[in-house]
Amino acid sequence: MASPPLLIFGIDSATLTLVAPWIEQGELPALGSLARTGAVGRLWSVPNMITPAAWTSFATGCNPGKHGIFYFTERVADSYAERFIKGAARAMPPFWMLLSEAGVRTTVLNVPMTYPADPVAGLMVSGMDAPGVEAPGFTHPPGLAKELLARFGDLIGPGSLSGAIGHLMLAGRFDAALEVLQQRVELRTALARYLLERVPVDVLALVHTEVDGVQHYFWRFIDPRVPGYSARAAARYGNAILRLYKKVDSSLDKLTQAMGRPRVLVMSDHGAGASPGPEDGVPWIRLVLEEMGLAVPRADGRGLARAGRRTVAAAYRALNPRLPGPLRRTLRRAFPGARRVAKRSVKYQYDWSRTRAFCLGAAGDVWLNVRGRDPDGVVEAGAEYERLRTFIRDTFLTLRDAVTGERVVEGVFYREEVYHGPFVERAPDLIIRFSDTVVRGVIVRGKTLRLPRRQASRPKEVKSGSHRPDGLVILTGTGIMPGAALNDAHLVDIAPTVLYWMDQPVPTYMDGRVLSEAFTPEHRATLPLRAVERDVHPVPREAGYSPEETAVVLERLRGLGYV
Repeated sequence: MASPPLLIFGIDSATLTLVAPWIEQGELPALGSLARTGAVGRLWSVPNMITPAAWTSFATGCNPGKHGIFYFTERVADSYAERFIKGAARAMPPFWMLLSEAGVRTTVLNVPMTYPADPVAGLMVSGMDAPGVEAPGFTHPPGLAKELLARFGDLIGPGSLSGAIGHLMLAGRFDAALEVLQQRVELRTALARYLLERVPVDVLALVHTEVDGVQHYFWRFIDPRVPGYSARAAARYGNAILRLYKKVDSSLDKLTQAMGRPRVLVMSDHGAGASPGPEDGVPWIRLVLEEMGLAVPRADGRGLARAGRRTVAAAYRALNPRLPGPLRRTLRRAFPGARRVAKRSVKYQYDWSRTRAFCLGAAGDVWLNVRGRDPDGVVEAGAEYERLRTFIRDTFLTLRDAVTGERVVEGVFYREEVYHGPFVERAPDLIIRFSDTVVRGVIVRGKTLRLPRRQASRPKEVKSGSHRPDGLVILTGTGIMPGAALNDAHLVDIAPTVLYWMDQPVPTYMDGRVLSEAFTPEHRATLPLRAVERDVHPVPREAGYSPEETAVVLERLRGLGYV
């Protein structure tokens, strides 16, 4: 008897902190039904908890040091600049290609960092890193893109399947933003059902990214600690996150029905919680590094930033009233984040000759300015490098919140402690992980530091929700032990578990393990684990974008709350 098909249902940023009580209250019936009949646990993310690294580890079963993707960007050689990258930067094969090579019919939809689409034994639609529907490689087979465009309309871009809502949140159009997210879940569900009807599948893997977006922007309506919280606004929008989860729960129900009682694996790439501050706490890291005497902004750096903001604001105020209404609306639709992009174009600037440690802008990253590695490096590799890392780690671990007295940072990791493989050097020298707190001020060696008021109190522009290390995982169906507790599940365990469940050998190069505790003893006895040695020779692919593509992807990622 053939095994039922497998539905891999990804919910970006889903957290048991919210899901568990809502299941108990009966708010999420589909997830609740699966949880009651399956194996459930927290799923620990990659160390930096960043979407590109996390979803690529999900796909490959490997840590970022082995698959090569850490952020949406990578540093340009011999430079402090960064460039955006796409899924082509992935150095290890995803599980859907291993399944496809074995003849397993596999359809993949909207997994982040999967552009260009892989030649699976089925259908594939790339994720948010695709420049657009008409970009070569958006789908496999290539002709599928035109077919989907004719049936569903524009699938990628602001106000489309990606669910970009940043421009709506900035304009204070919260209801419209929530409506966009709900529509995108419905659209993707319809698209998935269409793909299921088009070809038979053994495995369907799809990801809903909208929960991540709603938590980034609407967390301040459920958490009184967050700047901008008000009881009045919470009364109106406090259920926004739940409404989005309910929409995703409905999608899960529809797809399980469409697939006819499939095996199901529900998972998220990381969890969620309150943001420690603006830009996921990056300004706090910079402020502390400055106080330590390690980061030195250019004498004109902050002045340039202030001048840039004043200039843009003045130009906007001067031009906006003079433009005809239709033209203003056209420009806003064509460039939904233009004002925000312009305001951010004047960035924090370092005096590299005096800077020993710096943050480029990704949440939690700290780089040392190393002589021989960085263009204007001042830190000697070896003993000085190690002393400086120890100094930074020890200092950040002592930070206390100026209001609550709680620890601000729960962990500081050296890159080689948490990553291994040929690409470790792409990671920052240290990774700072904030505690689950909203920082109002930090005490550094007895001195209290606070962000400038203009930076700390912009509720429309500050993402109120951020990533946390613990996501969720639920497995149910053939071979799964009801009620099994998954107490040590990691994101890299998903790929080997999927291969095992589909009766395929698990490559020994994978860092993850099969979640054997989720399966019944009978299943493990009849389907023993098979390991296979497999040589992987990655074929280098162009991982960057053209300038035009970069602009499109940047605008989308800003709208989604990622940059």
